[in-house]
Amino acid sequence: MATDRPRRAAHLAQPLGRVLRDGFGELRVLQWHEPVPDGMTPSRFLNRPDALRLLGGLAQDYFNLSTLRTLARESPFGQTAGPMETPALLDLLAGALTHGELRLVRAPPPTTPLPLPIEKAPVPEVAPQQISASFTLLAVENETDLPVSDLKLILKLPGAGDQQQATDAAGRIQVHGVSGPSAAVSSKVSGATFEKSWAYVKLDAAFGGAKGKGKRSASGEFAIRVVAYRVRTGDTLESIAKAHRISADDLTKFNWGTTDRKQVDAFLSLLVGCTERGPDGHYRFDDQDSPGTLLVPQPIDVSGLSLEETHVMRLHKLHQPDFTFSA
Repeated sequence: MATDRPRRAAHLAQPLGRVLRDGFGELRVLQWHEPVPDGMTPSRFLNRPDALRLLGGLAQDYFNLSTLRTLARESPFGQTAGPMETPALLDLLAGALTHGELRLVRAPPPTTPLPLPIEKAPVPEVAPQQISASFTLLAVENETDLPVSDLKLILKLPGAGDQQQATDAAGRIQVHGVSGPSAAVSSKVSGATFEKSWAYVKLDAAFGGAKGKGKRSASGEFAIRVVAYRVRTGDTLESIAKAHRISADDLTKFNWGTTDRKQVDAFLSLLVGCTERGPDGHYRFDDQDSPGTLLVPQPIDVSGLSLEETHVMRLHKLHQPDFTFSA
């Protein structure tokens, strides 16, 4: 494999710069010629199964899977015609990791400063005046910076409890008279459907401002995280929903816009690939179901947001072509 590298040098004008995230922090994907940034630790793979196990875990997250697809498409070794199914994609990338064409390096965890010694502070003669501040959030489409209106969010403000708010025509939520160190933003998935949902990407600091007028939705829209779940023998709609702390109705409504069991059975057969029926006459899941994938909506929950600063929530509109269902 190393003998091919000089011939590929002309294709490597720009570093990949791809970032993946798991429960331990951040991973960055490098090509073989890129140096390891200071403070980052290379991940080493003894064989292809080791690499496949790591990539399979990362691919459970929608945004990681999207990044892996982009990575394969842009890399010199990923000369594919059209979209690849997930197993083939992961096998291609695992081979690249095993042979050293790609490397994964892990960023160090954020350091927590040691607490300062506690000293007795003098008792003030006059209590300090509580300063009132404002909290501002701007929701935009990640690809275009256009504002997203009528987005339902839950604000957790100091001293004011939880407040359900919706973004205005400019994609903005602004609350005045807030006192405290920081705020938090979360969302609900109850009632969310695929068509009315926006996938959360990240929160940024303030930028130049959203472009144009907001995209309005009469019934409001949802900000969520999306998990692609591979069904297994013994799974049920209820057990999958319970494991992700949502209801079975929320799961079926998000995937297919209905909770009617006859309609759900039709979708399980057509879109999930279920073939076996249980004693109750309804379809049941099996390891052999193909593509055998359900999308699970999860709420967002971001805390530690400072006041007197505009926070930009970047979102991605869900479309069916975004997802490649695979076994």
